[in-house]
Amino acid sequence: MTIISSLVDAFDALEDAPREGTSIEKIACAIVLDTDGSVVSFEDLRTFNGKTHLSRKMAVPQAVKRSNGVAPNYLWDKGAYTLGLPAPKAGETSTAAIEKAAKLALKQHEGFKEYHLDRLNSCSDVGLKAVLAFVGSWKPEDIEGYQLPDGIDGNANFVFALHSDVGCGDFVHDRAEAIDLLLSADREEATVGACLVTGKAGRIQRLHHAIKGVHGSAPSGANIVSYNDDAYCSYGRKQGDNAPVSEDVVYKYTSMLNRLLTTNKVVLGDTTVVYWVSSEDNDHSELPEMTLAAILGSRDSEIEDKKLAAALEAIRDFGELPKNIVGTGSRVHILGLAPNKSRLSVRFWIEDSFDDFVANYRRYLNDMRILPSQGPSMPPLWALLKETAVLGETKNVAPNLAGNWTKSILDGTRYPQTLFSSVLIRIRADGAVNFRRVSILKALLSRNYNKEVPVGLDTTNTNKGYLLGRLFAVYENAQESAVGKVNSSIKDKFYSTASSQPQRVFRSLSDGFAKHISKIRRDRFGLAVHIEKDVSQIMEIMSPSGDPFPVRLSDEEQAMFSVGYYHQRSKNFAPKTTENKENDQ
Repeated sequence: MTIISSLVDAFDALEDAPREGTSIEKIACAIVLDTDGSVVSFEDLRTFNGKTHLSRKMAVPQAVKRSNGVAPNYLWDKGAYTLGLPAPKAGETSTAAIEKAAKLALKQHEGFKEYHLDRLNSCSDVGLKAVLAFVGSWKPEDIEGYQLPDGIDGNANFVFALHSDVGCGDFVHDRAEAIDLLLSADREEATVGACLVTGKAGRIQRLHHAIKGVHGSAPSGANIVSYNDDAYCSYGRKQGDNAPVSEDVVYKYTSMLNRLLTTNKVVLGDTTVVYWVSSEDNDHSELPEMTLAAILGSRDSEIEDKKLAAALEAIRDFGELPKNIVGTGSRVHILGLAPNKSRLSVRFWIEDSFDDFVANYRRYLNDMRILPSQGPSMPPLWALLKETAVLGETKNVAPNLAGNWTKSILDGTRYPQTLFSSVLIRIRADGAVNFRRVSILKALLSRNYNKEVPVGLDTTNTNKGYLLGRLFAVYENAQESAVGKVNSSIKDKFYSTASSQPQRVFRSLSDGFAKHISKIRRDRFGLAVHIEKDVSQIMEIMSPSGDPFPVRLSDEEQAMFSVGYYHQRSKNFAPKTTENKENDQ
């Protein structure tokens, strides 16, 4: 099933589907009018969450597609359009910037006025007449006689309401005649043809509605389907006629996608992932979707729902999923979007049964499993991606990495090779060999290279990289035990070189170890015995007859070096038994 048809089916399954011709927008304030069009007051529609004011999400007439010209919305818009309030861009506080914003606001308000004087000139509804009278008489300087709610300016969205309707919560755009005018507007301009999605004849949408909420895209939104150059057109067709999709389908798929972008999304690097679950037997249980959300990392880590917690435990522990999680025929739909100039780029599209999705995710968990674990047993993908980025900032994640990695996890294919190099580079750069990075390296070695990588410390593993990583961790432990914390440890100085070109540093590290163990033997004989046993055990497995310190380690062996270092380091700092504590004295 295609992306658009899946979104249309999801829209049709909604119990609270928005009315045709509308879109969900953030509205901050209502202009309350008397029947003669005079302004009674400005009603703040926002709610305060203790930190900031949040605009109300409301179904209003479909937002127009804007570029650089003046294009007013029907019966609602920014304060610059509705009232002529300046709307300077964030951070632009200079006199010139404010004057420029004021001039633009006057132009936009004039466009809003002319549009509504023309469109409402024959209306009979009392609310529409009030708006008609308002736009005919309002002047931007009139705002000086009123008090706007704090924090509301020309960038905030306004709607209209009659004073008599304020207590009922009704707005002018919801009145019957306003809806009739909305649905009948520009009908004569549409072309009739066969819709590519449904195959049925219908009115073809000329311009598809904007998609808002994709990370990195313009606030006004962007399109998935658009034609902005003659080179993309054919046979004399223009705009939407090149890929005919009916008005009904365009409204449904854009409305559903915009809705999901406010409720069911997670941002992974430069990719915005949208997800939903469908069921052929009309089982609309929220549990599969909640499970999918938790897996993708868009839910709070503190999960209160017991059924959801049980489902996640079953997935993590490779047990049987509770029967009430999946309805017959449940399918997951996962769409990855990223901004690309004026259009949105589809990074990936995955549609699969919920069971297959869970199976692929279980395989990923098995790949990632490393002991001892630190923090959440299933770190969200966004947290793992930060381990590949400079300074741990999401904006520094390599382009396409988030989308490619997510896709490989969800459809069970090889992980992107750039993930391997990104993690190794970050470890060499900052020396942080933590649970998340080692988990990623283990997963890559397991899936991409078919390596048998130990989950926990394996004292029989003969891989050169693994053994050298263990040995380096023991040398580091000896230094810390002998001299305590130092400004620059052997890890700070030598980890990068030791993990890539061991021959250059390991002989000098061995000399340093001899000095450190001599001091420990004098002060803490039992601990010295344990450390020397670890070194002996590692050296015995290495090739005594050959050179145990090769000139260079491959990327695979460098990854194993990190795994071995993590395992041995974790053993060094594991809680001690009573016997070990006595021997340590």
